[in-house]
Amino acid sequence: EKNNAEVAAIQASIELAAQAKAAGPVDDLKAKAAADPKNFQARLDLALASRCGYSADLSGPVNDRAMTHADNCYVLENIEIISHRCKTNMQSATAFRGFGGPQGMLATEQVLDEIARHLGMDALDVRRRNFYQPGAGDGVRDVTHYGQKLEDFIMPALFDALVQSSDYRARRQQINAWNAAQPVIRRGLAMTPVKFVISFTSTMLNQAGALVNVY
Repeated sequence: EKNNAEVAAIQASIELAAQAKAAGPVDDLKAKAAADPKNFQARLDLALASRCGYSADLSGPVNDRAMTHADNCYVLENIEIISHRCKTNMQSATAFRGFGGPQGMLATEQVLDEIARHLGMDALDVRRRNFYQPGAGDGVRDVTHYGQKLEDFIMPALFDALVQSSDYRARRQQINAWNAAQPVIRRGLAMTPVKFVISFTSTMLNQAGALVNVY
């Protein structure tokens, strides 16, 4: 545990800019985070800019999903998200696979990594401390930033089980020892949660079909 003076240093704002070059339609993400000793990530200001091409296509719901996935699995009590859907002179950028979700999560994961580096902590511990807490009953730690109350959130138990079964702590020590002795080749280790909501703000996409052959 860091002492109060060390932890209080994180109250300073952390500036972050990252590129998501090959990840999909969200091309730029900028974030400013402020945190305090009791709740590492106390505030997040997030701006997403998407290169949508010459026509809207599915850029609307894609970027909506980026916004609703920005929390990933973490409590964001105070958050502001701005999404710029930019018209350009390129071909339209339609949805593909993650449909905006990974880009939204990437921003917050980058912020948590930056917080961990700032405190000199393992990013795994920073992530674990910021998880939602269903059953908290305070309307903050068990409610998403878009107002959904969480009732079946198993990530804390799943995360803890994976830390144990993967022997994460011992492997982290081995990697730290390796990196301390190697000036050029470095190794890394990370564990990151991922959420994916099965729904779209474009309601026409919320449908399914089944082919049933009866013989």
